[in-house]
Amino acid sequence: MRSERDAFDSDAFAATPDVEPQLTRRSRREINPARDAADRVRLLLSIPPYLLSKRDGVEIARLARDFRISISTADELIRVMAVSGLPGPDGLYMPYDLFDIDWDLFLKDRIVRVTNHVELTRAPRLTAKEAATLIAGLRYIEALAGPSDRRSIRSLRQKLAAGARIPSANTIEIEPPPPPMPPHIDVVRAALESKTQVEIVYQNAELVRSTRIIEPLRIDLVASSWYVRAYCHSRKDVMTFRIDRIVDATPLRRRQKTNVSPDDLGDELFDPPASGLHEVVLEMPANMVRLITEFSPRSLAGAEPGVARVSVTIGSLRNLARVVASMPGNIRVISPPEAVR
Repeated sequence: MRSERDAFDSDAFAATPDVEPQLTRRSRREINPARDAADRVRLLLSIPPYLLSKRDGVEIARLARDFRISISTADELIRVMAVSGLPGPDGLYMPYDLFDIDWDLFLKDRIVRVTNHVELTRAPRLTAKEAATLIAGLRYIEALAGPSDRRSIRSLRQKLAAGARIPSANTIEIEPPPPPMPPHIDVVRAALESKTQVEIVYQNAELVRSTRIIEPLRIDLVASSWYVRAYCHSRKDVMTFRIDRIVDATPLRRRQKTNVSPDDLGDELFDPPASGLHEVVLEMPANMVRLITEFSPRSLAGAEPGVARVSVTIGSLRNLARVVASMPGNIRVISPPEAVR
């Protein structure tokens, strides 16, 4: 067996002219280092799977012919591959973290046979059509979002478009019908964008009306309902209002005074009060749970296959009646007894 020093001696890797020159001759094109480097990277990623498919090894001349490169280039790439791999969890390379070949067979018979390989997982990539679909969806969501969210969505959409380099043939334009707009959403949205106050007449779930001065901070679409999170001068706190329950809205010229920023708001729409709540258990088809996300359903055990049993917190049983009526025949109320009635 040859010594390890012999195996890595540069003279031992001298390529032999055993491929017809017309098969390996390179065109006399201008040298472009960036393009040549990219070609080498592609070759280095392509050669290991090729070699692994040749369990008994392959002559380096055959490898050169199959990849349309010279033997000297193939020889060099094999040497690079033999010192390539994936580091371990500590960032260091151990012997089995690198590719290896049968060096005696390579140096004596010019045959490349892999004796150790590492797993190179190829990251999934979006197709141009998939990227175009995502961009179209983001463009639609961007039109619905509030100012702060709109900036983030626009930035994400622009980054995705720049990275995907989508051909014009794959561009997708989505013009879906918008969800029903509550009558006063334009007034609320204008106050949100101009950072001014608005006076509203609000009717709650118990059909009780009140007049409030609010400072809109964020508008959210949950399922098919629009909500505005705003600083309420009556409660001296941030509250959530369903916009379709705003009976009247009058824009005011007063600037917002609250120090609360839209970025300070979490994703939960409601901060429930400490008392007066109903903990209700429901059963429904598992694929319909997404329709009641506004109530933050919590999964429970004990349901039949294909059926979801969830617990929701509801401030008013009128709300429960509205939810059940929106999906007739699909929701079953399990408990408590007053909710069942």
